[in-house]
Amino acid sequence: MQNEIDAIKPEVTSIPLEPSSPILPEDHRARYHFANFLGDFSMGVMPVVFTSWQDECTTWKESCYLGSLLNPMNPIRVWGPDALQTLKDFTTNSYEKFGVGRAKHAIFCGPDGNIVCDGILLRMAEDEFLGYCLPYWANCIGMGNYDVQFEFLPNEVVYQLGGPTSLQVVEAACEEDLHDIKFLQHRPSSICGHEVRILRAGMAGSLAYEVHCTRDHCAEIYRKLVEVGRPFGLKRLGMAAYNMTHWESGFPNAYLDWMPAFPPEVIERSKAADLDPANPNDALAMFIRDRLDLRGSVGKDLTAYFRNPYELGWGKAVRFDHDFVGREALEKIAAGDHRVMKTLVWNVDDVTAVFRDQLTMGGVPSVDIAMPDDTTFGVTSNLHQDWVLKDGEKVGVSAGRMVSVNYGCMLSLGVLEPSVAEEGSEVKVLWGAPGERQWEIRATVARYPYLDVTRNDKLDVNTIPSFGK
Repeated sequence: MQNEIDAIKPEVTSIPLEPSSPILPEDHRARYHFANFLGDFSMGVMPVVFTSWQDECTTWKESCYLGSLLNPMNPIRVWGPDALQTLKDFTTNSYEKFGVGRAKHAIFCGPDGNIVCDGILLRMAEDEFLGYCLPYWANCIGMGNYDVQFEFLPNEVVYQLGGPTSLQVVEAACEEDLHDIKFLQHRPSSICGHEVRILRAGMAGSLAYEVHCTRDHCAEIYRKLVEVGRPFGLKRLGMAAYNMTHWESGFPNAYLDWMPAFPPEVIERSKAADLDPANPNDALAMFIRDRLDLRGSVGKDLTAYFRNPYELGWGKAVRFDHDFVGREALEKIAAGDHRVMKTLVWNVDDVTAVFRDQLTMGGVPSVDIAMPDDTTFGVTSNLHQDWVLKDGEKVGVSAGRMVSVNYGCMLSLGVLEPSVAEEGSEVKVLWGAPGERQWEIRATVARYPYLDVTRNDKLDVNTIPSFGK
């Protein structure tokens, strides 16, 4: 019997169908677009939705999602006697209890404490590590006289599964019991006879796993996950729902909710006309100049989008048990009254007033608030951030605005001054870019993360039936 992906074939049409991603078997029912937030087309065209973004958003609370949109993750393998030392010198993390088979959220900062790069780090052997979304690590290695080697792994593919039935789906695909894998641990397994790596981690807050494989067999593995996941309510995530996993669960994402702290010289260079794409710094400057679209009331000052770990709720990943780039700045930030991350729940009456204004179109139209979020449906790498106000004064920044299907409200991630960060506090979000029609939308400071399920690191998987039982 043909599986779910191949079940429906397109009718003959004069309109050519867009090509799907090489790591995503073609599905003509999905709605695609030609942009992703990094402007990297090596992974093909990414789906916006498969069924509907509302339907897909229920998965991390009720069943299981399957996502492929984290690719490409630019995996880097680093090995050699000084591999661990490079991490100690440039990341905020502690490595005292980081044994083989474990994983962690690694954070690289600049001298001012702002985040340059973050991603997932896996320890494969005593002197061997894999980093995902950590290409900056290669730059760091070049800054010192380290006895290490490194290589990028462009053939690596990562699929994400999350939600209360995600373990049952992964076990059915691997045909083995995986209950032994604890949070932020990984081990090898196989799917359809092909070697994979299973990591217990995810961005949606609930129970979640990653399946790591290679492009050579990824389509077969993806189809297997869809097939065995059907009885467990598996649904595939389009880009809209994928982005919303981060906001509802409280995991702010680079290029969506904040920007890496680009060096001042790169930002200045982005204003030049004679950029060379073969030069890494110029390529970054070209991204800033040609692809990045800063929106919202915060305006066009790129440095206003930089963040330190404490502002994003990642203070637990900062350990002062070793010297690293940015330590001095972060010690001062930690000791002071720094901004913190909270959820903002937007006032329904104020939101509907802005929407009503869009329908009447009186004078200068308001910025579109009808979309379920501010980033997914654009054709450029748009980054939307708005000022948070209290009595007319700026007290923080709002990003990641979304319509929450699970909670029936509009919410966003707020980086707030401590004076307004208490739950229940009332603030206002300044909606609309400078020079456009602006609105002050009331918002209430709420719990962070907003998702109220047992977190992945706390969930006892022994309450879930094992494979074959």
